[in-house]
Amino acid sequence: MKLLENIKHKLLSTELELFDLFTFYRYISVFVVSFFYLLTNFSDYTDTKYLYLKFITIVCLFLEAYVFTKFYKMNNDMRYRRILISVEALTLTFVYLFTGASEGVLGTAFLWYIINPMLIAVIVRPFYFCWGLLIVIIGIIIFWYIFLQGKHYLFLYLHGHYVFIITFVFIILIAQLLYYFIESISRQNELVKKQLDDIKTLYEAVELFSIHSNPKEIINLFAAYTKSITEATKVIIWVNMGKNETENTEMYYSVRGPKSALLEEEWYPHVKNAFEEEGPYIKQDVHEIKDKRQNYSGVLIIVKIKSKTRVFGVLAGFYLDDGKKMNILVKKQNLIFLADLCAVALEKTILETMVEKFLLLQEQNRIAGELHDNVTQNIFGIIHGLDALLKNKNLDDLSKRQIEIMQRTAQDSLKDLRSIIYNMSSIKGRKEEFASEIKKYLENLSKLNQIKVEYKCSCNIDSLEVDVKKAIYRIIKEATGNSIRHSGCDYIHVKIYSGDDFLYLKIEDNGCGLDIDGIKNKSLPNGGLGIINMFEITRKLNGRCDIKSRRGEGTSIFVKLPKRVVS
Repeated sequence: MKLLENIKHKLLSTELELFDLFTFYRYISVFVVSFFYLLTNFSDYTDTKYLYLKFITIVCLFLEAYVFTKFYKMNNDMRYRRILISVEALTLTFVYLFTGASEGVLGTAFLWYIINPMLIAVIVRPFYFCWGLLIVIIGIIIFWYIFLQGKHYLFLYLHGHYVFIITFVFIILIAQLLYYFIESISRQNELVKKQLDDIKTLYEAVELFSIHSNPKEIINLFAAYTKSITEATKVIIWVNMGKNETENTEMYYSVRGPKSALLEEEWYPHVKNAFEEEGPYIKQDVHEIKDKRQNYSGVLIIVKIKSKTRVFGVLAGFYLDDGKKMNILVKKQNLIFLADLCAVALEKTILETMVEKFLLLQEQNRIAGELHDNVTQNIFGIIHGLDALLKNKNLDDLSKRQIEIMQRTAQDSLKDLRSIIYNMSSIKGRKEEFASEIKKYLENLSKLNQIKVEYKCSCNIDSLEVDVKKAIYRIIKEATGNSIRHSGCDYIHVKIYSGDDFLYLKIEDNGCGLDIDGIKNKSLPNGGLGIINMFEITRKLNGRCDIKSRRGEGTSIFVKLPKRVVS
């Protein structure tokens, strides 16, 4: 009863394996063989010894099935399992032959039990093992009849069992196809599970990146996550956060993995050359490394960490040679994906730093305005008041000299205060921090992507509120990025101008155009997120975004935003 409950549990379980199915067939075939064995020669049951012999034979058959199943599950080694299956198959074949074949002790039904080890052989690698074993068994049967029974008996046997033989071969073939089908599904499930785990890991990484603004912390996290996701032995990230050649460079690097796996003297020259190589691509991105001293070999793959406007640095992954075939292209594509994600995180850091800088400038402008409107006017009033006192004829000379000293001090203080105000205020000092950031971004975009970019700004955008500045920057970045990625353009025109109480932004390219209606209706399977993002940015500021485009005619983006100026 316990055996039946176990079989029922296995059949109802969602974790049913092919071996369990074959084991179930094994026990069913034992019951069938035993049943027909008991029915044969029923008239001879008057002899008690003959009845005991049959029961002993059936018990032995059940024990053989149970012992084989236990031994098979004890060891996962394929060589061990091949030997075990071969021993069982050959033993059952000889039992069948020595007991008189189809007229033997167990009768014709025993043939269906001999299928069991062959079915188990189906799920043991290599795939041709079961067919080799089948050929050996057929060879033994042929040898038995030709040399021990005579050719006449062989033809009689084949004539009486040709249906079984054909069915036997088809059962093995179907079982093998079923096994490879299940194995293929299992591999796909494992792949999907790994991809879901990787997505979950990336989501956790994005959550962590959102609370970190330090580039060093970001690349440390990326190195750790890249090692986990790509299953690399060692990961190296080397970035430069300096904005251009004239500014101080901010170098950061991170290494994750055991030191013994890949010595620094091995990876440093390759990574350094790739880091110093100009342009968005690397001439030699795959390096085979063999270290006889440490007794290891593997592949070092290096990719650029780059956005559409700049190259931050490089991401390298080292994969040890484990004797299995390595798909370098897939590993490289995974590294490129993660490098692009790293570039997005670093650009987000730059944008946040820029926003913080503009917030600071906005606060400085506010303080400078307060000083100019209140403090300087008060000092100016004091100076004029002291001048009126000097015109009083009743003052003695000593008092006049003291008032003159106070007046000069007030004048000097007013001069110094005005100098401080102009140095502090980007508006009064006519500094164009935001305008220069946009210009620098578009210049880098032009150089890195080998396209022509024209930029015109006919209004003061540095006096705008930070939210409006951030919106302009993000829309320009999103629109130009889409033009580079999807349109295949070689010319982009960006224009900013103002009128009435609104600010206007116009971005045009000469690319292949796009299907705006398909994006708005969400009928396109890919893309559209950047455009939807632009609509959302303008909506939050009570603005308007219009996009005109046709296939083969380029794209024109028109944005209207409230001109909210810092008071």
